[in-house]
Amino acid sequence: MKQILFSVLCIGLLTSILTSCSDEDVYLHNGSKGFNKDFTINQSETGLDNIDTSLINADALKYYSLIKDVILLTRANELKIAENPNNTKIPLIEKLKDMILFDSNDNKMSFYDLDSNEQIEFLNEWVIIQAYDLTEKIEKGEAIGLYDYLKEHNSIVTNVLKYFNANEDNPIDNIQEFFTSLENHLYEAPLNNTDSLPHNYKWGDGEDVNGDVDNSRLKYLLKRYGRRGDFLVTLPHNNHPWLYINFSNERYKVGHAAIITQPVTDTATSINDTLTVETWTGNGVCKKRIQNWNKVPSYLMGIQKVEWKWRWRGFRSWWYKVKTPVSNPNKLANRAEQYLGHQYVYWYEFVTAKWAAPARFTCTTLVWWSSKKEYDINISDWYAPLVSPTGLYLDESTYCRVHIKN
Repeated sequence: MKQILFSVLCIGLLTSILTSCSDEDVYLHNGSKGFNKDFTINQSETGLDNIDTSLINADALKYYSLIKDVILLTRANELKIAENPNNTKIPLIEKLKDMILFDSNDNKMSFYDLDSNEQIEFLNEWVIIQAYDLTEKIEKGEAIGLYDYLKEHNSIVTNVLKYFNANEDNPIDNIQEFFTSLENHLYEAPLNNTDSLPHNYKWGDGEDVNGDVDNSRLKYLLKRYGRRGDFLVTLPHNNHPWLYINFSNERYKVGHAAIITQPVTDTATSINDTLTVETWTGNGVCKKRIQNWNKVPSYLMGIQKVEWKWRWRGFRSWWYKVKTPVSNPNKLANRAEQYLGHQYVYWYEFVTAKWAAPARFTCTTLVWWSSKKEYDINISDWYAPLVSPTGLYLDESTYCRVHIKN
């Protein structure tokens, strides 16, 4: 019955999204009153009773609905599957284990402490809340191109599920084979087809903001919003996964990430001063200048802890998503600086770059590893052991402090 209600709600959401009217004065492109443009950096709480579901983007809703489907069709929600030693490195199971839940008495619990019916009820609410938050995050950050990424990502996951003929009556038995196939389609196959890479690609093509970011503008935004331990991320032009597969020092061709290690001031900071710790193919983990970030639009990001709390409101109970920014961002910078001099991953490790840490890093796994070790927060993909720039932006455990552009 709950599954039927969830399906009806999703259909209603999709219908309202697809039939909504446009309004040139609203911030959200798919209608209704839109989101507040201010970036929230304090603790916040989201539940089905305090969100406008008509604002949810259809591709964001599909993205999380498919994650739910994969969880149930692979039986990753079953403890015996999660505890199987052969499944310990499956990213989706890692993400489920990392979920922090609290019951109505504020007793901490895990996703696997829920019985099967409770898991489905939780996931039904989780899909809608996550899709709402993701839509808000993309809209506030003006990262509208990410909807194309979600659409392509959803298509790949749907096709792999169809290939395995997976449905409620035919769950997936060999989940290692399934996730390997999914990783191949999402990331690995393009690695063997480097002739298709656009070698003349330049960041900014098709962006709403083209060209360099003015040095004074960059310094102003970093001074006003930046803190030691925040991180910067740029996104690929059209966010296709294969654009991540590139090994050159050409600036931000495939997206990039860096952790801020110095505060920016008007008088003491020169545009040529070192500001970040980053990972580059030729230099490994190293310090870089502010000036490296004046060629492309970027996002200044923070890290937050996400908890799910079961609460009574009125005559019924709901799951609420509570987001709390980490109280000491300095720890991320301190941790990253410990790895100065460490190598970039070998080319054959790129698609499974998480497993090379801490011996070797990519720009994004340095952020992931530092966050995991300092805050026990897992900023990574649901399906593959690769951390992409887009993945850092989309993950529920990151939030955008400001969009750096002219």
